[in-house]
Amino acid sequence: MNSIAIKDNFNANKVMQWHSGDTEENWKRCRSRFGSDWYYYDKDIEYKFNRLGYRSPDNVADKFFLAYGCSHTMGVGLHVDDTYCELLSKDLNLSYLNFGMPGSGQNLLWANNVLWNKNSDLVPKFVILQWPEVERLTTWTDNRFNFFLPNHAGDKYTSKHEQRMFHNMLASEDYMDMQAHMYFESTNLLWQQRGIPVVNFTLSAKVGNLFDIHCFKGWTADETLAARDLLHPGVTHNKAFADFIKDQL
Repeated sequence: MNSIAIKDNFNANKVMQWHSGDTEENWKRCRSRFGSDWYYYDKDIEYKFNRLGYRSPDNVADKFFLAYGCSHTMGVGLHVDDTYCELLSKDLNLSYLNFGMPGSGQNLLWANNVLWNKNSDLVPKFVILQWPEVERLTTWTDNRFNFFLPNHAGDKYTSKHEQRMFHNMLASEDYMDMQAHMYFESTNLLWQQRGIPVVNFTLSAKVGNLFDIHCFKGWTADETLAARDLLHPGVTHNKAFADFIKDQL
């Protein structure tokens, strides 16, 4: 299985109660703020990761779909049953592999799609591509991922060279847009050449305009409808994602 996606050794084979920005401290503050009517007031969430470090089953049945994206696809702050992948799986009676990775850039989405097409003989019914913000970069080594976001230039394991590369990239909007188009066009082409349907969407207005794909807007309008961490789409929004994807197939 290791050859179908880049492995995240930090998460691989782990089960966690909290992950990324979904922290116990934030949950306690929200309980006090919203009270017992809040959806997550006493609802536990389990983050169970497969052998490659993704919140996904390890194996699929004969009929399945693939999902790629960032934390919105992984389902940060959501019980797995409330993620759009699980909703689609139940509605369509298909198994799935979820390659969503919190904080990841478009380059990781592209790389994992290339690896699947290069190394897997399994044929999905369709592929979902949830595109993260353009202003992100993911680097990786044999041991770990490093995530570069506009407000976070890697961590203590990041080299000075990688930090300079990221800052130079941010300084050139034309470069970022050109790179993004390369990832988008080549990833879609991989599947189109095999005759496999692809559904593209994003939660970034800039990406939606850049690629001319559907962008989900306004999901931050009501915090009580957000995921447990208040930073990610909640149950209502994931149902909307699932309905949109079904309409595109």
